[in-house]
Amino acid sequence: MKTSRFPFFFSRLCSSLFLLAFLLAISVTPEKTWGRAQSSGKLTDLPKEITLEFNKGEKLAPKFLVGDVATPITTGLSLTDDLLEVVLSDQAWVLKNNTGFKYRASELRKEIKLKYTHTDGRQFESDKIAIKIKPNLELTVLLSKLGETKTLRPEDTVYLSEGEERKIDVSTMINGAAVAGKAESRHPNIVRSSGDKLIASGVQSDSEAQIDLKFDTLQTMPVAAFKIRVLAKPDEIAFVDLATPQLIEGDKLPNFKILLKKGANLLPLIKDLRDVKLDNDQPLLHAELIGDVVKVEALHWPREESPPTTKPAKLTFTVVQGGLTPVSKTLPFTILRREGYITFSPPIVAPILPNGNITTTAQVRNKQGVPQPDVIVQFELENKEQDEKWVTLAAEGNQLTIYWRDPLPTEIESRNTDGTTVRHLRPPQIVVKVTAYLSNQPILAKLPVRLAAVSKFAPLKVKLNVMDERMASDLYGRVTSDENYVLTVRLFNNLKEDDGKQYIGSSILAYSASVEIAVGLEKKFNPKLKSELPFVWDPLAANDQAKLRKEKVKGIATAQSKSDLAKFDEYQKRINEAIAQLREAEKKALADEHELQNLLYEVKTDQTQDVKDKINVAERAARLSRVAANKAQDELSAIKLEIMRGTEARSTLYQLLAELSESGLPVNDSKWHLMRRDDFYHIANTFQSTQLPSRGLLTQSRDSNEPFCTGVVTYRPYTFEMMVNTVDRRDERSVRAIVFKILNAFGTAASLASAVPVGDAEPTGFQLFLDKYTNLLLPAADRLFPSLKETHRQNIVSQAMKPIEEIPFGSDITRVLFIPKRAIQGMLRGHETRISEICPFYFSIEVAVIQKGGVVQQGTISN
Repeated sequence: MKTSRFPFFFSRLCSSLFLLAFLLAISVTPEKTWGRAQSSGKLTDLPKEITLEFNKGEKLAPKFLVGDVATPITTGLSLTDDLLEVVLSDQAWVLKNNTGFKYRASELRKEIKLKYTHTDGRQFESDKIAIKIKPNLELTVLLSKLGETKTLRPEDTVYLSEGEERKIDVSTMINGAAVAGKAESRHPNIVRSSGDKLIASGVQSDSEAQIDLKFDTLQTMPVAAFKIRVLAKPDEIAFVDLATPQLIEGDKLPNFKILLKKGANLLPLIKDLRDVKLDNDQPLLHAELIGDVVKVEALHWPREESPPTTKPAKLTFTVVQGGLTPVSKTLPFTILRREGYITFSPPIVAPILPNGNITTTAQVRNKQGVPQPDVIVQFELENKEQDEKWVTLAAEGNQLTIYWRDPLPTEIESRNTDGTTVRHLRPPQIVVKVTAYLSNQPILAKLPVRLAAVSKFAPLKVKLNVMDERMASDLYGRVTSDENYVLTVRLFNNLKEDDGKQYIGSSILAYSASVEIAVGLEKKFNPKLKSELPFVWDPLAANDQAKLRKEKVKGIATAQSKSDLAKFDEYQKRINEAIAQLREAEKKALADEHELQNLLYEVKTDQTQDVKDKINVAERAARLSRVAANKAQDELSAIKLEIMRGTEARSTLYQLLAELSESGLPVNDSKWHLMRRDDFYHIANTFQSTQLPSRGLLTQSRDSNEPFCTGVVTYRPYTFEMMVNTVDRRDERSVRAIVFKILNAFGTAASLASAVPVGDAEPTGFQLFLDKYTNLLLPAADRLFPSLKETHRQNIVSQAMKPIEEIPFGSDITRVLFIPKRAIQGMLRGHETRISEICPFYFSIEVAVIQKGGVVQQGTISN
C-alpha cells in the first residue's frame, strides 16, 4: 500500500517557519542576548509638570523601580533634548537649560522623558514630563507725545490719528545689563519708522500695522512686537434709522444711530480716541448720546395764551479726534403742539403666555386730560409683516384683545441660498401702534406687549408680615380691617439653578393662588347648625374631663422635662469641650500660618537650602493645623445640629401634650377651642393611607435660624377680583354709611309725612326745618365726613397681589393679601371655625420661570 508524503512535508514546513520567526525576533531585539535576558522598567518620584526660570535649574530626586523596591540614582541619568540637560550637582540631580540655549521672547513648552541605564544594561524610562521655560525679559517701550510718556507691553495696541508722529524709545534688561533696541514697521505704507520716530500715514479707513522690536546684540529676528492702529479722519457724519426730524411735544423720537464716514468707508467710534460731542442749547428738546445711539425727547411747552402750532429746534454733533480739525453737522427738528394723548386701562404689564390673551381699552384725552368718548382709535402691528404670525389682534371699538398665535411651520421657515432651511424665533415683544385723530392732528401711542413661555417651575422663598389694624384701617377701611387679616408678602427673585451654583437670571411669574398660608384654627360648637353629632359635652362634664387629662399630661410632661434637663447638661458639656478644642486648633493654625509667612518673607533675602527646607516643613504644618481647625469646626456644627433637631422634636411633643389636655369633642359652652389635627381624621379615608392636614404640610423653611413654617391647615388668600369687586358692599357696612342711611331715611319719611297740602297755608316751621335738613345739613355732613370708598379701592388696586405678578431677576415686590377673621362654616361638622394664628416665618411657593422670545414651533427642519 502506498502512503502519502503530504503530512511529513507539512510538518517539516511548519518547523522551518517557526525557526525563521524565532531568528527574526532575536535579530530585531538588540537589547537582549541569548545568554542573559535583559528587562526594562520605570523611573519614579518625578513631577508631571516643571516650570523653569531662565538659567535656573529644578532639583529632581529620581529613583528606578525594581519590583516594589525604589532605589535612588547616583549616575547614568540622561536626557536627549536640544535645549535641556540634567546634571548631578551637590549629590542632587538638576534639570536646566543647556549652555547652547539661546534667548527667546515667549514662553517655551516641551515634553521630555528621562532615561537611566543600569550598569547591567537594563533601561529605565520616565513618563512624559511637561516643561515650561519662562523667558528672562524685562522689555521697556516708551512712546512719547507732547511731553507724555507711556510704557507699553508687547501685547498692547497703540492708536494714532493719520499724520500723527510719536517718539519711541526701546530698551531691555538682559541679566541686569541694559540693551538698546529699535522699532521697525512691517507696514510702512501705514506707519513709517524714521529713526526714533513713528509717523502715521494718510489712510482711507482705520488700518493696523505691526511694529517689530529688534536687538542686534541678541539676534536678528524680532524679539517682540506690538500693534499700531491708525485712525482715519472722518469727513462726514450720517444718521441711520432717523425716520423724520418732527416731534409732538411730550413724545420721544425713535432711537437713531450716528455713522462716521470717510468717503465710502465707515469709521467706528472709539471711546476717548474718536468721540462724538452733542451740543444742545434748546430748551424744548432733551437729547442724550449713549455711544453711537441718540435719544431725543420733545419736552412740554410752557402754557401760553396763544401758543404757536410749531416750534423749531436743532442739535449739533461734532467729531473730536486727536488733534484733527473737528467735523460738525447740525440736525434741525420741528416740534408740533400736542392736542391730546391716549391712555390704556388696564395697562398691560404681564406678558402673554402660550395660548393666552390680554385685553385693554384705549381712551383718547385732550391736552387738558378730559376723555373724548367719541374719538375712535385704530390698532395695528408696528411691524405687521414679521409679527402677525405670532399674535392676533381683535378690536371692538376702543377695546383691544391680543391673542397668542402658533404659526404654521411654513410661515416661519425660509430657505438660504445654500438650500438649508432656517426657522425664525418668536420675538421677545411686539409693538401695537395706536392711532387717533383729534382736531385733525394724529395722536399716536405705542403699546408694547411682551411674549414669554414658561421654561420651568421653581420654589421661591417668601415671608409674611401681619399689618396692624390702624394702618389697615387707614389704607383699606375699617370694615376691611375688622373682617380680614391684612398681610404683606415680599417676593424676591434670587433663584438659583438646581445645583445651587449659578443664578437663573430670568424673570419669574408669581401666582397669588400659589401662596398657601399656614394657619392655626379655632372651633366653636354652634347648636343652630343642627348637625347630628354622636355626642355633645355638657360644659361641666367637659371641665371635669379636661382636669383628668391635664393631670395625666402634667405627669408625662414632668418626666419628659427631667429627661430634657439631663440631656441639656450633657449637651452643654459637649459644646464647652468642642469650643475649647476649636479655639486651640484655630490658635495653632494661625501660629503655623504666621510662621510660614515669616519664612516666605525671609526667603526673599536668604536663598539657602536650609530656609527652603524650613518653608516646606512650615507649609505642611500649616496645612495640617488648618485641617484640624476645620475638623473641630465641623464637630461643633454637628453638635449644634443635633441640639436643634432635639429641640424640634421636643417642641412637637409638647404641642401634642397641649392638644391632649383638651377633650376634643363638641362642647356647648359658646367658647372658642383649639382646633386639633384629629378633628380632620374622619374626613380622610383611613388614618394610615391618607396624608392628613398637619403642621408638617408646608415645605421646609430655607433659613436655618427659623423654624419650619407649618400649621394645622393651609389657607389661600382672597383673590384680587374678590377684594376689588366687594369694596362697595364693605363700604355699605361702615358706620358712616349706616349713619347716613338712617339720616336719609328720617328725612325721606318726614318729607313724605309733611308733603300733604293743607289749603293755601304758609309753610310750617317743621317743613322749613326739613328743607334745611335735606338741602343744608346732609350735604354739609357729607363734606365734613367724606366717603373714602374710592381711595380704599385704589389702594387695593395698586397694592393687592394680582393673579399673576412678574418679578425681574434681582428685583423684589411687596404686595398685600387678605384672609378672613370672621367665622367659617362647613370646615368642621356642627362647628364654626376661624383663623386664630398665622405663621410669620419663611416658606416656599411655586413660581414659573419664563423665557422671553426664542420660542419656535416643534418639528423637524430638513435640507
